[in-house]
Parts: sequence; structure tokens; C-alpha cells
Amino acid sequence: MPEARTVLIGCYGALIRVNRPLASGQELGIRCLGTGRETKCHVVSQLGSSPEGHLYGLEMPDPNANLWEIDFPPATESEMAAARMLLECKRCGKCAVSYLTIGEVEIFHKNRCVSRACEHCSDMTVWNEASLRNLLIEPATLPVDPLIGEPALSVPQRTEDERVDPRINLNLTGCVRSPRHGEDIVETENVSEGGVCFKSGNRYAGGEIVGVAIPYMQDAANVFAQARITWARFRPADGVTSYGLAYLHARRRARRVKPKTPITIGFIGSGVRSSGLPRRSGAFPTSAPPLRLLKCLTATGHCCDV
Repeated sequence: MPEARTVLIGCYGALIRVNRPLASGQELGIRCLGTGRETKCHVVSQLGSSPEGHLYGLEMPDPNANLWEIDFPPATESEMAAARMLLECKRCGKCAVSYLTIGEVEIFHKNRCVSRACEHCSDMTVWNEASLRNLLIEPATLPVDPLIGEPALSVPQRTEDERVDPRINLNLTGCVRSPRHGEDIVETENVSEGGVCFKSGNRYAGGEIVGVAIPYMQDAANVFAQARITWARFRPADGVTSYGLAYLHARRRARRVKPKTPITIGFIGSGVRSSGLPRRSGAFPTSAPPLRLLKCLTATGHCCDV
């Protein structure tokens, strides 16, 4: 097989660009020139072509081959992540796809590094942006997004009371991929573990499925995740549109919402029956409930949606 260039890589396959045509289902042997590792794979399908060559999706049946010498954690670990990055242990040089919490995103934004546990070092170490010198990373030239799925017809805008995840105001450089706009370099306004708010001069439809990398490093390896555009708000003064997007695989968590109807709660305690009536004086005025009942209402005045 002639020399090929990867466009996207993963644990179970890759998207490559090659000058020679390949057939769907064709069995191949692939070797990474940077790491020297090799494994078997087969062609899934052709995803496009350009003057630089044909684009093919490859599937590797053995994920333990670790062709790229990069650790890919289980996708379930990304459900509570606010950002996804390819980081490198400063001590041993181990590379791994890392899922960062909101606090870790803020720390990395300020210090350009973050402390994480390294299995190879068996210790907490400092992690920087991965250099991937062995993989000979080059700037991306093709706006290809294999993450596109079926968009929803419409997605209602969420209100402030219905937001699930806490947000922090943080201006990060991100990249939104779509077949229509290619790679759109954007700036975030706030981030959370469930999604982000960003602004862009391009137009995205509500419910549109996109690939997003936050944070995004120019001319470096970036980690993209699937997300859906949930709302849009045009800003005439700036000539841009603010968008909200939610990660498709974010885990649903219990959320606090304001009740839409009054909640009657009984509290069994000293001097108060379960119906909320005092033992001696009969019915109490609604404007002045007993102290114990008032505390109970204050503590449980939010519904829980799991």
C-alpha cells in the first residue's frame, strides 16, 4: 500500500487520504511511520475525494494494537466532561485523550497545563498539550466531519431554570465542524459539562448536529465530540450570532427546577401533625405556618428530575 495521510484517528479506526483508489471491504495492513506499529484493518467506505487524494474510512478490529501510541479512555467517561483534549505527561511523555472538568478547563486556560493522575508514572503529574512529535502532525486542510447524524426537527430553547449544569464564563478558542461551513473557528462565551455557548458569523440551524473541539489548538491534534445546536440569538450590534450547543453523549443528572404548581408538604414532628395542623390550636393561617413546616418547605421547595 502506498503512503497515506491520516485526517482523523481513533481507537477503532481512522480517516485517511490516499492517492490510490480502494474498494469497500478491502483488507489492508497499516503501519504508522512515526511509531513503527502496525495492524490489520479494512476499508469501510469512501467518504469523498479531492485533488490531494481519496478519503476512506478504515476500521481496526483490534483496539489493543494502539497504532498511534495514544490512550483512548472509554467514551462513557466523557459524559461529564466540559472539554476534551489530547494531553501529554510531562514526566514520561505518555499521550492520552483527556476529559477535563470545568475546574480543569479553567486551570489549563490560565496555566497551559493541568495536574492529572498518570497510570504509567503511578503518580500525579503535570500534563501539557501533546506535541506528538512521532506522528508528524500537520495542519488540517480538509473540512471533513464524520460525526454528522440525523438532526432533530426543532429544539426548544431552554430557560434559565431548566439548565442542568453549572456554567462558567470563559473565552476559549473552539472549532465547530459541519459539512456546510467546514471548520469554523469560534470563541466561547461560557462552558459547562453539558455544552457550551459560542458566537460565530456563520448560520447554524436549530437541532443541527455538528462536531466540536473545545478548546481548539491551531496546527495541533484536537479531540472532537458530537453536539447539537439548541438555540441561537442574533446580535445586530456585533454582526454575529450566539449559539448554544449540548453534547449528545452528556450524562443526564438530577436537576433543580422551580415547581410550576404549589407543593403541599406534611412534616411529622413535635407539635405538628402529618396534615400540617397544630395539635392544639386547629388550623393555622396559610400566611404563618409553624416553624418546623416552614423549614421543611424551604429545604424541599425544588423538584428533582432524574
